[in-house]
Amino acid sequence: MLLRRFLLVVLLTLAGCAENPECADDGDCDWPNGEFCSPSGKCRCYWWEDRTMTFYVNEDCGSDVTLDDCLSAIQSAIDYWNAPECSDMLLILGGTTPRRDVGYESDGEDNVNLVIWRESDWQTQDCRDPERPCRDPRADALVTATYDTHTGQIVDVDIEFNGEGFDFSKDDIESYMVHNFGDAIGVRDLESLCTRFPTGEPCPCADEVVR
Repeated sequence: MLLRRFLLVVLLTLAGCAENPECADDGDCDWPNGEFCSPSGKCRCYWWEDRTMTFYVNEDCGSDVTLDDCLSAIQSAIDYWNAPECSDMLLILGGTTPRRDVGYESDGEDNVNLVIWRESDWQTQDCRDPERPCRDPRADALVTATYDTHTGQIVDVDIEFNGEGFDFSKDDIESYMVHNFGDAIGVRDLESLCTRFPTGEPCPCADEVVR
């Protein structure tokens, strides 16, 4: 299985993909609606096979709040996404973990969807060249997803917060996680689905919320 890793500061948008038009590169596909050009020369959509996504939170969580408040905020964001009846996706908080490894090992059996705060070395953390920053200091958070380049199946998502450059209150964490879970799931136009910021209302059943 050929895998590609991509970094997201913008949205992962899966719904509304076209019916596999031919392409030479990603520019020939509808990237804003979640398409990419597969090695077969066809535009494909990103998608999840397992409709239950379990996320583990690094045990340090954010340094600006208590661990209980941090986990409570993340759970609230998960509850927000699980509330609508129009989606078959189920998000689960798997608890805390000491792990700090972001990414996916294709031959590994212990890959996890991780939520982590980077309190130092945000720009150079996990970079191949420690002298060359690989993260924008202006980014408050980053979603890293790994997917099969032939089928578009997503197999792993990690969410990192820039704790070095930003402060996060409990309300901030809940708001950001609602947004970031949207990126991880892959919905189209979060603002129109009332999920970019928590509103207390379930999202409407607009077309296909999740492909």
